[in-house]
Amino acid sequence: MRWSPTHLPEMRQDLVRQFRQPGHPDETSDAAAYWRSNARRAEDASLWWVSADMGRVALDASTDMPEWTPASVLPAATGLIAFADPMPDVIVYGLPRSLWRTDPDGQPTQPTVPLSAVLWTLDEGLLQLVKVARSEHMNERIPATGLPSRTVLEPVGAVTGIPSADPVSPDVWQHSGNGALVAMLGAAWTLMQQSTVASTRRVQPGSKAARRRAGADPGVTVIDLRRMKHVDTAPGISGRTYRHRWIVRGHWRQQAHGPRQALRRPIWVPSYTKGPAGAPLKTSDYVHVWRR
Repeated sequence: MRWSPTHLPEMRQDLVRQFRQPGHPDETSDAAAYWRSNARRAEDASLWWVSADMGRVALDASTDMPEWTPASVLPAATGLIAFADPMPDVIVYGLPRSLWRTDPDGQPTQPTVPLSAVLWTLDEGLLQLVKVARSEHMNERIPATGLPSRTVLEPVGAVTGIPSADPVSPDVWQHSGNGALVAMLGAAWTLMQQSTVASTRRVQPGSKAARRRAGADPGVTVIDLRRMKHVDTAPGISGRTYRHRWIVRGHWRQQAHGPRQALRRPIWVPSYTKGPAGAPLKTSDYVHVWRR
């Protein structure tokens, strides 16, 4: 199955089946109940697809994400957000130690895979996250998992108990190793709701059969990055002439809102290009990792 927004509804159904597997991720009754509840959440989740450019901007913006409040930016109470391009690696939890890797010092370490999606749920004032990977990435990194060759979604870990009404500061959840992930989601949810940054459109599975397999609401909201504003440059007093265009990185600012303008919410001032109109764009290649 191709990794695309039109196939996401069917992949969501695969994820529901994964949650319902007996004994996933272990045999304890509490764990079984938790994953069954995630099956119900996934069935009810609204579906979101982040384009490659939009995902890159959200990841970049997350590195200096200011304080934000989940309840003020969540686009829905329950959702599954998927990224066209893989995000940085996350640890795969719940695997037997026989599948762990050995680091250069000879110590066993839990395997990692690129993050491809996140299931979120707002439950009694707490934000719950489930990290999700694609089967082909699991098979590449951990061949012994033996997942189907077609694209399916596999839960690989969870982040639980984030108070939705409390501000999340940059260092919150750092101790658990999930600070960067939480910041990236906060940036993505914030940016997708700014019309100066992102645009949205709805897509449906391509066939009636696919829509029937996908469930009651097979629509997917695709989040695209808007075209960057361009600032032309003419030779200055010094007479300097530029031969390339370049990207001026966006930045966050806190916008006052609420009664007497006493509250603050982060607003992203979008990136823009600068230089002579029509000149080649000078870019850099980045390798992103979770930095917090």
